[in-house]
Amino acid sequence: MEQFWRLSFDGAPLTLFGVSHVSALLAAVAVCLLVAIWARTNRHERRRERVRYALVAFCLLNQVLWDVWQISNGIWSLAYSLPLHICMLSVPLSALMLWMRSYRLFEVLYFWGFAGATQAMLTPDIGLYNFPHFAYWIFFTSHTAIWLGVIFMISAYRYRPTWGSILRVIIITNIAMLVASSVNYLTGGNYMYLARHLPRPR
Repeated sequence: MEQFWRLSFDGAPLTLFGVSHVSALLAAVAVCLLVAIWARTNRHERRRERVRYALVAFCLLNQVLWDVWQISNGIWSLAYSLPLHICMLSVPLSALMLWMRSYRLFEVLYFWGFAGATQAMLTPDIGLYNFPHFAYWIFFTSHTAIWLGVIFMISAYRYRPTWGSILRVIIITNIAMLVASSVNYLTGGNYMYLARHLPRPR
């Protein structure tokens, strides 16, 4: 258990498209397909509601456990741990979207999820960690949670983006970038990878 939770990791780091990476990708795709098929074919509204709330809990659990792990290992910081990266922000927003059945959040998460989360899953940046460390699990489950939220809304409630969604998402994304840039300047962080060379204020 200590090896699973502690900050250090004694095993080999994750290899791009190695066994542990491909296994995580296949598992994520399989779960998403199962949820999509179930949601599309199941007409029992109460069962859909239970699955929707279960996905809300799954998103929130990922967010909470990520923060608990950082705090327990003494690495939580304003410069690193706020949910201001696209994917980090998408996890709690997915919970909110599912809870409220919000179409406006769906529009955003559709593009953030299938662009940002997919890119992250294909090129994971988890440093020295690999299976079975906690950081490996939380990386892939949290990004899968974004996919699941969007796919569930598409399959269960027939949500679809429109051409107008593109403009709205561009505006919202740029606003999010302005917020992240401001926080980067104040904390010395690098949220959304916008400020790698921006000096931290004294």
